[in-house]
Amino acid sequence: NLMRSLARSHPVTREQEPELYALLENLCISRGLSMPEFDIIETHARNAFASGLSEKTYRITVTRGLLNTLQKDELEAVLAHELTHIMNNDVRLLVITVIFAGLFGFLCQLAWTIFREALRMPAGSGKGQSGKGGIILASLVLLAVLSIGYFATLWSRFALSRRREYDADAGAIELTKNPDAMMRALLRIEGRAQIPNGQADVMLMCIENSQPFMGLFATHPSIESRLAWISEVTNTPIPVLPPLPAASEERITPAEDAPSPIWNTGRRPNPWAGK
Repeated sequence: NLMRSLARSHPVTREQEPELYALLENLCISRGLSMPEFDIIETHARNAFASGLSEKTYRITVTRGLLNTLQKDELEAVLAHELTHIMNNDVRLLVITVIFAGLFGFLCQLAWTIFREALRMPAGSGKGQSGKGGIILASLVLLAVLSIGYFATLWSRFALSRRREYDADAGAIELTKNPDAMMRALLRIEGRAQIPNGQADVMLMCIENSQPFMGLFATHPSIESRLAWISEVTNTPIPVLPPLPAASEERITPAEDAPSPIWNTGRRPNPWAGK
């Protein structure tokens, strides 16, 4: 319920989205896994993420834009990517880092409050002055330690998110045996991933987050680097993105699906070619 509130999503049943459930069911059967449930975010953005802490709570959330624009094998690749996150326990680890970041942040605020209150204590003499100085020093030390812990946890959270995307891409290719579909899905998502009013914690969990915070704290590797990596390890050329089916075009606004410049330039260059 908390994740639904943050993501502004709603649950969908097998009866409402039979093709979506069928794609995931085939992937789960191939690995003997329990079926996660589905949520949908009603937005033209193209993104997806997995959430939950156990088999009973695992859930894959997709955007309406993703369903309307991706071809069947591309959507299967995205679902396999998110299922890999569940299989690798990435979802649990990310939730733990989010909790610790929040805990350290709260304790930092508490230490800062103690420090400010200590500064406002009336000046005294003797033991009173010594006690005030001790409180100020202790609160400063505590604040410094907690700040280091907070930023270390924050950095680990971003680093975990970056590494897990490569692993999930690899897992999706292993499940589907279709690296071309994974690359086409990433091309479709590129530049259209940002969910309107999307919370930072939600975007951190998505298959793509196109708004990094400075270079060091980028939550995801770039689409270009992921395409190059997939192309290299699978010996598959980076594909030319085919046109969308007419039915998909009709279900979204023309402005939303306007071709991106990279789609009109022919084959996307492979930076690993010849290496």
